Amino acid sequence: MNDWKQSIPRQSDGDAFSVIYTGAVRAIERGNGRWHIEPLFDGTTACAKGFMPREGIEAFLSRAGLRPIAFHRIGWHRGVYNSSWSPVVPGQTNHLQGPADDWSQIAGNLSKDRTGSALEQMIAPTDEKISSLLDNRDEAERLAQSISLSLRSMDISIENISEFYNEQLVNLMAAGMLDGRRSATTSDQMLYAYVHSFFMHLGAARDYLGALIAVRLGRDPSKTDSMARLVDGIRAENVGADALLGLLKSEGYIQPKPTSENKFEICGWLMDVTQLRNEFMHRRPYGDKFVERWGHAKPIDVRDGLFRYVRPMLLSDGRERDVLDLIAHHYGRVCHLFKGCADRSGYNAAVLTLTDKDIVSVTFPER
Repeated sequence: MNDWKQSIPRQSDGDAFSVIYTGAVRAIERGNGRWHIEPLFDGTTACAKGFMPREGIEAFLSRAGLRPIAFHRIGWHRGVYNSSWSPVVPGQTNHLQGPADDWSQIAGNLSKDRTGSALEQMIAPTDEKISSLLDNRDEAERLAQSISLSLRSMDISIENISEFYNEQLVNLMAAGMLDGRRSATTSDQMLYAYVHSFFMHLGAARDYLGALIAVRLGRDPSKTDSMARLVDGIRAENVGADALLGLLKSEGYIQPKPTSENKFEICGWLMDVTQLRNEFMHRRPYGDKFVERWGHAKPIDVRDGLFRYVRPMLLSDGRERDVLDLIAHHYGRVCHLFKGCADRSGYNAAVLTLTDKDIVSVTFPER
């Protein structure tokens, strides 16, 4: 092992800010209000083209039937990669903080309120003492953090699906396969995993929300540990007693059962996405059907070199939908729901701030 050695290079410092769209397209900021689009086809291969103000790019891609999914900032500092993903939440104008951030702040503020005096009074703090204190959470704090982690994992899943789409479209442009010919690669296995992950974490966030509402109603979350069990056990008087249940009803996600005005059932979009999640979590994995194993490029505006990537998902009723289009639709609805729940929860979702009193131990790494 001593006859050859080569240093592993580190990524140089830098950052990029982009808006991720359906279809595999990105709008990337170049500075001073200038943006470009990628990938576009210039007749021979994939390229980036610009420049336009963001409003112009938004109008151009909207006319093409593409919708924004999220704002994405990536960067490297001293070779270390970092990423920030902020979903475009329907009905919101400020997308700086997504629902995963909101619920993380809620959990952090609940933790700070609970541990503040104990941390100040802690004698000879150690990692074990601090960990024991921080992990000794009540159910509301625990479930708020679980919601945040599940929503963040859902963010990562759709980020990876979008990345897969972009890579496949670039590859098809490089190969000149823009005439609808289908293509499959070994990396398709990653897409199957990302789709599975998305629905798994969506269902987890939904059920953690159900358990949190149960806690707010004074129920045992170990027994009411899912949205289905929550809705099955609530009665009409409960709906007016909690703001989050009231939100579910006003959004059309729960309704009285036709056979009983005092009992409720899940309905509307929440029922639709639950059935879709059950299809790909319990009945079959995505990629199981032959049509789902192939993707192709579809022209949108050939003159401007605008194409999109299409990957079918076969639904239980026999219809085909594009995977990213369908997931982006449900992603937007999930983000809207959890953003609304954070706003109406009564919990403190302000950005967590630390003072000298909150710092109990500082260790500097050796250089």
